[in-house]
Amino acid sequence: MIPQNIAKPDTILFKSDKKRKIVLEQKKGVKYIGHNESNTSYTCYMLDKIMSNDLACDYLLCADINQCNKSYFIELKGSDIIHAVEQIDNSISHFQTYISQYSVNGRIILSRINTIELKNVKYLKLKKRIESLGGSLIQKTRQLEEKI
Repeated sequence: MIPQNIAKPDTILFKSDKKRKIVLEQKKGVKYIGHNESNTSYTCYMLDKIMSNDLACDYLLCADINQCNKSYFIELKGSDIIHAVEQIDNSISHFQTYISQYSVNGRIILSRINTIELKNVKYLKLKKRIESLGGSLIQKTRQLEEKI
């Protein structure tokens, strides 16, 4: 959980009380849907508001540490997967001390993708980094729907 002196009230999109379905979307037509089947409480931070002068992904979704130890760095983007990778990587570095007890997951949802970029060194390094933090990196076009 991010301390209150860093995550001011206007940087928290929601604090769910065991929400069943978490939906994050942008005007670009990209959407993230997390099905919360375990009824875990999640807090969703708007990282671009917290890290306003820095490269940041759109959202950090953190479970209540007493219930579950999952965190999701989520970027909703047009088509630039490498920029999304840089944003997630920088966000993880920035918040690593606060999420050290969490597994770290990366989610990139794009309106379209150039599959060649999935072989880019930056993408592969982030994937390996996230796996070493107990999570996974998943990218999808248009919509990503998963159990969280």
